[in-house]
Amino acid sequence: MPDTHASVVVSGVIVSPEISLHWEKLKQQTDLTILEENTSQALHQALRDAEVLIIRPIMPVSRKMIEAADNLRGIVVWGVGYNTIDVPAATESGLPVVTLPVFLASIAEAVVYYLFSITKKYQHLNNLARTGQRPTLHDRSDALEGKVLGCIGLGRIGSRVARIAQALDMQVIVFDPFLDSAQVAGRDLSLVSLDELLKRSHFVSLHAPLTAENQHLIDAVALEKMRSDAYLINLARGGLVDEAALFRALTDGQIAGAALDTFEIEPVSPDNPLLTLDNVWATPHYLGATWEGLAQLASAAQDVTLKLLKGQYPGYNIVNPEVYQE
Repeated sequence: MPDTHASVVVSGVIVSPEISLHWEKLKQQTDLTILEENTSQALHQALRDAEVLIIRPIMPVSRKMIEAADNLRGIVVWGVGYNTIDVPAATESGLPVVTLPVFLASIAEAVVYYLFSITKKYQHLNNLARTGQRPTLHDRSDALEGKVLGCIGLGRIGSRVARIAQALDMQVIVFDPFLDSAQVAGRDLSLVSLDELLKRSHFVSLHAPLTAENQHLIDAVALEKMRSDAYLINLARGGLVDEAALFRALTDGQIAGAALDTFEIEPVSPDNPLLTLDNVWATPHYLGATWEGLAQLASAAQDVTLKLLKGQYPGYNIVNPEVYQE
């Protein structure tokens, strides 16, 4: 049983009924603080006494904050992205950074939603129906069967997307530098180079965390290699894509379109040039937030927090497992 006076700080998480249930359980066993002011100053102050931080990664957790948090035992990320956290500083302080990949089904379903939205022209045909216009031959949709889906990254979400795409009789090719052919044996997948994936795919879907190494992985050079009838789908992290280069590629007809749930700067500004384009489908980084997913995420956050306070191995996805190896 953890110390009921153990300080747990929650930052950036919107409170809802399915989340509050788990926060109440934590309050019974810890001194839980839910920050109402989501600023760096408020977070820095709260971390001085915190033993566990639960944070939605919408603001930086800097080295300065981590080094000032003398009592901190670990950082629990509300989701899978951790690019706003100074992981090297956390590692040097012996703090595990734990991500919670529980929105798997929701995000995979959202990728497939975009596949259908793009090929079936739902929005356009809906507008025709509502305005009493008859469709023409130019309004015909496309089939997904036989199309090539290129998954950049084959983790939990990428694997689920691949399975759904295969059920639709799409051909799936994968670029993942952390896998070899033996690891995908029997899955009817082809591991290819990034260049080959970009050249062959009708749809390029990103399923990788944002790191210093893959910042702007999809840049002007990468976009030039894509098919002119290809679409880019990004529900991972905005920083994987050079938005200025993407805007030029879309306006110049280098690629056919893009579906984006993540942007380099969030919340996305209404002035973002990408939002002015008819061949861009955009959502505000929220397609993974289902009722079921939020409940699963809150339950996982509660579980990891209590394990950290008890000195137990937290499980889930530990970004810096070396803190336990040491």
